[in-house]
Amino acid sequence: MKHVSEVIASIFDRGSLPKQVTAMQDVGPILAGSVLAWSDADRAYMHRTGRWVVWALTVRQGWGRVFEAYSAPVAAQPAITTQPGIKAA
Repeated sequence: MKHVSEVIASIFDRGSLPKQVTAMQDVGPILAGSVLAWSDADRAYMHRTGRWVVWALTVRQGWGRVFEAYSAPVAAQPAITTQPGIKAA
């Protein structure tokens, strides 16, 4: 059995969770696809509007089902790169 302080700490402790997560489905007013960023000051994941927060415990419990790690989209790279001074045969 955990001490009450450990339970409370787990609500607010990000631990190994990523700095940003994406909602994979609607979570109350937070729509699927919304990116939430961790706020050290607030000790919660914040919606970009600042109106809604999601506790670390909520992300931990719904990990992989409701939330996933967010990584910024990578710009598409051209399939063929050109180099100056080289001519096609």
